[in-house]
Parts: sequence; structure tokens; C-alpha cells
Amino acid sequence: MIDQQQGTREVTLADIVEFIIQNWIVLFVAGLSGAILSLVYLTTLPVKYESTGVLEVAQVRPSVLQTADAVQPLRLSGLASETPDLLIYRLRLLQAYSPKVLKDCGLEHASISSIQSTLRASPVKGAPSAVSFTVMSNRTPELTRQCAMSFFEMIRDQQATMLMPYRTELQNALTLLRERLVENQNFMRQVDNRDNTAAYLLRYSEAISAARNILLLETALATDSSTRLLVEPSIATLVTSSKTRVLFLGICAGLFVGLIAAFVRSWVKASRKSRAYGAVGAA
Repeated sequence: MIDQQQGTREVTLADIVEFIIQNWIVLFVAGLSGAILSLVYLTTLPVKYESTGVLEVAQVRPSVLQTADAVQPLRLSGLASETPDLLIYRLRLLQAYSPKVLKDCGLEHASISSIQSTLRASPVKGAPSAVSFTVMSNRTPELTRQCAMSFFEMIRDQQATMLMPYRTELQNALTLLRERLVENQNFMRQVDNRDNTAAYLLRYSEAISAARNILLLETALATDSSTRLLVEPSIATLVTSSKTRVLFLGICAGLFVGLIAAFVRSWVKASRKSRAYGAVGAA
């Protein structure tokens, strides 16, 4: 009856303290073992270097051309730039990486998961046209930064290729506008504006519109809209794990294992004591 009452009574703070005192050696050894294993883990981690930079994707702002020609209006569709989200999504594909980048980063035979763990890109909060890129490498700091520069140059060259049709369309539109401007100027020189007032005014209005659009297109072509660096890749720095956190987790894991061992040890002792009492009672 007493045993049953003791087996069903609530555990008090005194019981917990007594349990810890009885098993302090087990808990101490388990915690110390966890700390030692954590230190061993930290010493076996591979050395990693990190280089970070920020780039601005190619900016394309389609120009609105004004024309007085209602029969054959001049149209310019333009080509939208690659947004940061599209760029980041494209970098998930193995085909997005050039052989030069893979060679410079030592990833010639790596899988796409390994490439993504080495070359990372993420949007910059508050900057809709900027992308932050990071290179993580276990090679030297110089090679890590070289890899980061090669990664940027790859993105710049790819986006420049995407912009070629847009710039070609701008150049074709500019050539057409210049031809029409010369045509209207020649017409106005040859026609007496007193006898052909309506035709002269129409040509004059069209010439003014063409000159305005020529200036607009020349500005668009002269503007550097290519991908550019906002922040150059930093000098590669050594990436270190949080030793305090790893050590703390190791000690906690060791103590957890120690608690399990202490409970098993107490249970075995209680079982043996119970069997001994039973044998005495039977005798």
C-alpha cells in the first residue's frame, strides 16, 4: 500500500533536487562530452570566404514619340528590362551560368544546388532595381572576389544581349525621324508659305515634332542603361560560425542525453530494489 502511494504521489522540487544530486556525475559527464564534441565540430568545419556586392539591373524606359502623321504613326514598343525577380528566378537554372563563371568559381562539374549555395542573389529592400549578390567559397580570398566579379560580368553581358533589340529599334526609329526631318525642311524651303499656308504649317508642325523626338531618342541612346555596379564586391572575408551558439547547443544536447541516461539508471535501480523487496516478502 505504501509503495503504491509512493508510486502515485506528485513529484516535488525536493525530488528533482535529489535526482540531480544522485546523478550529477552522469549529467556533468554528458554536458562535458557535448561541449567537447562541439569544439571538435568547430575545428573540422571547412574554411569559407564571403564576397558581397550590389548591382543595378539594366534600366529601360520606353520613350513616347510624338508625331503629327496620322496616316502612318511612328510606333516604338521598346523592350522591358529584366526585373530583379526575373533575374533571381533565372539564376535557379543551370543554363543561366556561363562556362567562364563556372570555371572562375571552381564549379565546372557542380550541381545546380551547389552553384546556388556558392552564388546567391537576393532583392534589395527599398531598391526595386537593385540586386545583392554574395559568393561563398572555400578557396582563397582573391579567388572568391574574382568569382564575384565574374558573376557580375556574366549578368551584365547577358542583360546587354537582351537590350540589343531595344537599342536597334531606337536606332532605326532615329534614322527614320532624321530622314523625315530633312524631307520636311526641304519642303518648307521650296514652298512659299503664303500660297500653301495649310501645307506649310502641317510640315512645320511635323518638323518640330520630329526634332523633339530626335533629341529624345538621342538622349535615350546616349544614356548608359546597362547593368552596373552600385557596390563593388567586397574583399573576401572569413566566414566563422557562432562558436558560442554551437557550444551552447552542444552542451544542451549533452545534458539531454545525460537526463535520459539518468532516468534509465534510476529506473533500473528502482526495478532492482522492487524485485529485492518482493523476494524478501515472498521469503
